[in-house]
Amino acid sequence: ADITVYEPSSDPKTVQLNTRVVMFQPNGANLLVVDEYGLENKSQPPVALYNANGDFEFELPEGAQNSQVSSWGPSKMPVNQGTINKGKGKFAIAYAFQPGDNGVRVTYQVPYASNKATLKLASAQGAERVGLIVPATVQIQSAGFMPQGQEQGFSLYARDAVSAGTTFE
Repeated sequence: ADITVYEPSSDPKTVQLNTRVVMFQPNGANLLVVDEYGLENKSQPPVALYNANGDFEFELPEGAQNSQVSSWGPSKMPVNQGTINKGKGKFAIAYAFQPGDNGVRVTYQVPYASNKATLKLASAQGAERVGLIVPATVQIQSAGFMPQGQEQGFSLYARDAVSAGTTFE
């Protein structure tokens, strides 16, 4: 068997966030949210980003419940992750992000009383593009996001060049 072993790096610049896609799906009195991050490790020489204290941080909006996190490397095989509570709604995972394409998916629910929810989503890392996806029957409003049409019964919205520390509602 051929096995590739990478030296670990704790330098967060080893991995860049390219895209973030947030999908919303009403489910009775709850709104299911799937927040997916597309990450790329172009390190030369190749190393794996890893920090046991958390190498990928994310924030859950107020009222989020039943969160689950999974991550994957270039093989695209998702692995459920335990989270590290950083306080004030911030969490992290400790996962070895290998050279190539990687990803993280955070899934949670928020209350959706009267078919309405307002979420404040923070972006700890800058992204080339952030997308929002909702069923075509759902209306969404978020400053800076432009309609991108519809696909397979879903409305698409996007915002380019989102810098680290940006919060959008």
